[in-house]
Amino acid sequence: LRQILHLDLKTHKSTIFVDHTTTDGLLSITGLLVDQKQNLLYACSTDAGVAEFAGAKVTSLFAFDLRTAKKTAQYPFPEGGFCNDMTLGPDGTLYVTDTYKPRILVLRPGAKTLAVGVENEMFGGDGINLNGITWSNDQLYVVKSNSGELFRISFVQGKNDPLISRIILSRPLQFPDGLEILSKNTLIVVEGSGNLTEITINGNEAELELISQGLDVPTTVEIIEGKAIVVQAQLDHLFDPEKAGAPLPFALKIISVK
Repeated sequence: LRQILHLDLKTHKSTIFVDHTTTDGLLSITGLLVDQKQNLLYACSTDAGVAEFAGAKVTSLFAFDLRTAKKTAQYPFPEGGFCNDMTLGPDGTLYVTDTYKPRILVLRPGAKTLAVGVENEMFGGDGINLNGITWSNDQLYVVKSNSGELFRISFVQGKNDPLISRIILSRPLQFPDGLEILSKNTLIVVEGSGNLTEITINGNEAELELISQGLDVPTTVEIIEGKAIVVQAQLDHLFDPEKAGAPLPFALKIISVK
């Protein structure tokens, strides 16, 4: 359908915010982020291989005015790629994961184009690579879906190349996707296997603790007032309907967190 919906958490009613009929070039939406200071909604627009599109298939980051739903900008991915997820740094820089290329792109305040912010061969591989990303404690954290890894990226003043560390996990993550911060050293991640999982970081190591299981292919999570709002994407029904069957009605799962 290529739509972005607005959901009222009080009434639980949804309305169409934007869709492909009002926005030229909008493909499948794979990630969203609200910038309250700039009053913008950013959206990853990507050909995910599950829909037919007429014309050019340009992977882009879109920006929409939250008040009017009007498109304010479109930022094509340099040399293509797969726009997946985003986070904002404290200076207003937007960090965007590229699932097909071993890089994180950046949109700096006032910039007209996306640029490569971090690039490393550790981020490459077959299938779905970099995915969920969040900013915590002056550092970036990002998960790699196909290997179940978690990376920390530190920016050292005076050095061009950031320091990239692989966090040693108590177990590999099971197709990690959306990643959010709970507190200074605690993250929360959805695993495509059906888990909502807490990650407690201590130096270069981290312990994983299950919060919830049995979710239907969760892809992202948002933390609001002590509640984790989880999107259950049912992707197995989308990519393999003959085996998984028709999808159930789509619903958000609300789970209490610490």
